[in-house]
This record gives sequence, structure tokens and C-alpha cells, in this order.
Amino acid sequence: MGTTGVSLAVAATLIAGLAVTSSPAHAVGQHGPYDYCPPAKTLITSNTQWTHHKLGPGANLAETFVRGGRGRIGVDVVHVDLRSRRLSVAPLTHGLTALEPLTSLARHRTLVAATNGMYFNLGYGAPKVPFINHRMPVVMSATPEHVAGIGADGKAEDGDVWLGGLVHGEGTSFPLTGINEPVLANGLTLFTKAWGHHRVPMPANAEARGIVNQQIVTSTRQQKWLPRDGVLLVARGAGAVDWLASLPIDSRLTVSRQIETDAEQPFVQAYGVGTQTVEKPGEVLDGLYCRRGERFAARTAIAWKPGGHQLMLVTVESPRGPDFYGVDENQMSGLLVALGAARGFALDGGYSTTLVARLKVHLTKHIKRHRHHHIVRRTIHRTVKRLVLQVHPRDSGGRGIPVGIGIFADRS
Repeated sequence: MGTTGVSLAVAATLIAGLAVTSSPAHAVGQHGPYDYCPPAKTLITSNTQWTHHKLGPGANLAETFVRGGRGRIGVDVVHVDLRSRRLSVAPLTHGLTALEPLTSLARHRTLVAATNGMYFNLGYGAPKVPFINHRMPVVMSATPEHVAGIGADGKAEDGDVWLGGLVHGEGTSFPLTGINEPVLANGLTLFTKAWGHHRVPMPANAEARGIVNQQIVTSTRQQKWLPRDGVLLVARGAGAVDWLASLPIDSRLTVSRQIETDAEQPFVQAYGVGTQTVEKPGEVLDGLYCRRGERFAARTAIAWKPGGHQLMLVTVESPRGPDFYGVDENQMSGLLVALGAARGFALDGGYSTTLVARLKVHLTKHIKRHRHHHIVRRTIHRTVKRLVLQVHPRDSGGRGIPVGIGIFADRS
């Protein structure tokens, strides 16, 4: 976090950028069976001071410190105007099981900001919630799960998604249950190149077959690695194993897969989310998880304002560490509502909460030269824009994650 700066009261960006309300938002819902927790409405007020950084055309970063129920916490908000033709949003990944810090994933010349993404399985490293990229399911199961992302109309949206598809071979077919799922359900699960070089999950009642160029190249066995230049189809449960084993080696096998959703628009990209912290503009949810005796973690959220054109990536963290003095989910709801969110959801938090941003950095270089038996010293000052690790766990550059959410700006 940087230092605080300009007061919201004198900034016209209060309405256009942050839309912070001066009066408490109406709270809805009932308190859960938890201990008393600090009220959400006290985090952001009209007197909150913010520092603003222009990241690109239609993108900016606002940062501040606020007093939480357990200490001083930092709030960073990346605002993105999805209507800008010079901006784009895209996932950052080097493979679903290739866990890398956000700083490594964010090494792109045109990237101006990024946060960590969705929840993932610690054993395999892969996301354990849906992930959609380029309108295709990258991680998904046949069970409906909630996601937030960007629809075909260019607006932020959320909805349930589930996998539809069939595996065809030798004149028969069998339903496709999942794609790149780290925990196998009964049925057929397809593992693609996106999975990476990590072994695939292989329970005792599972068998697999390698497929290259739509042709089965291995017999049924507990194969734990993808074939080179191919995919791996894993069957779990008696019915799926028997069907897969019935196909002769070298036979042709095709897989159809598509995204089913109840969202208004098909998703171009989407990320599996956790708790919904905002359902309607101006309404704080106060019945979410909270327990006074716990250490509140750092949090990352994805949210957007009414209309879906203004996307926000929000991180909340304490200088004391990702598991100390953060915020509970009720406070996060109040914070997002104060920022003008119409919808808001949790992304992975704790040690995953990380933010990088391309900010102005002041550099000082000292030059010493020998000239005519004298030492000439010069100091050169210049300002450049560099990717800065703005939010990260204390004493760490951030833990490895499979997917980040990146904001890119056209420099032309």
C-alpha cells in the first residue's frame, strides 16, 4: 500500500470512480449464529481519503487505509471501464497446475494491473471451481457452479455454469462428466494440455486412456500423465470404466463439450467464485460468515457497478499479514456496497491475495567518473512506469497460484 492522499470530498471521481455513499447503506438479511462482529458500515465513509493512480485509458487504481474492527487495513481498488476499446481483461496462467506467483504470471508488456483469481486445489494446484477462457470450458463439471466474468456483450455478469458433452466411440457414446477437474466425480473426465505437466488424479476405481489425434493410443490402465501431444480420458466408477475399456485400441474417439449456463449472455471468460457479498446496489448483507474469535484473512473480490460496464477488482489486507486483522465477509459486503457495487463475489484470499499495478516509480542513479585526475559525481533522477507488487503477504512475494486476472491497456 502507498500513502493516503486526496480527500474524496473534493474529488469529482467520487461519483464517476468510487461512488462512495455518505450515509450507511441499508442492511439486509439476518445475523447468522455467530458472535458479534465489527459493523461493515464503518469501513468507508465520505471522509475516507484515497490516493489515485491512472493505469491506462479507462483504468485506475484507488488506495487507502481504513480502521477495521481489529486494526488498520489497506484497501486497493482497480477500476476498469469495460467500454474502453483500449482496455482488455484476460486470465493469466502458465498452466492449470503450474503454480507461480502473480509477479511471474504478470510479465506482459501491456499489462497494467492484475490480482489473484479463483480458489484452487492445494494437492494438484489446479482450480477447483469453473474457469472459462475464449468461450471454452477450461475447468468445469456437470454440476452447476457459480462464476463471475465477462459475457459476449462485453459486460460483467454472473451465473451458474455446468458442462455439457458426450464422448463418442465405436458407434456408442457416454456423457462427459468433467474437464480438468482435480477431484474426480463418477463418469468420464477429460484432461487437456491446459492441465500442464502435473500428474492427474487417479483414484483406485479409475482407469484412463491416452488419445492422440482423436485416436486411442493406450490400453485401459491407471495412467497418471497426459500423452505427448494428446489428451487423457479418465473413467471413474464401474459404468464409465466398462464403457472406456470396451473400446479397441487405435479406434477413433471424439469428445464434444460445451458450456451450459443460466446467465443472460454466454461467457467469454469467467472465474469460479466463493461467497456472494453483494446482491443489490445499496444493500449490505449482514448474515454472512463471521466469528469474533477468528483472525480475519486478507480478501480479494470481483465486483461491478450497475449496468456491468464498470468492473472492480478489490483487495483488502493488513500490513500485519494475510491472516491477521483483515475483514469478515459482512465487512467486505459493506465495503463493496460503499464502492457502488451492484454485484460482488469473493475470490481466493488469505496468502493468495496479491495485486500488481504499473505505477510511476522515481529512480535515482549515482554516477561517478574520473576526469582530469578529479572524481566527478552526478545524480540522475527520472520517473518510469513499472509493475509494482502493491499488495502481497508480509515477508513474501505471494504464493504460487494457477490463474490471475489481468488488465491490459493498448499503448498505441
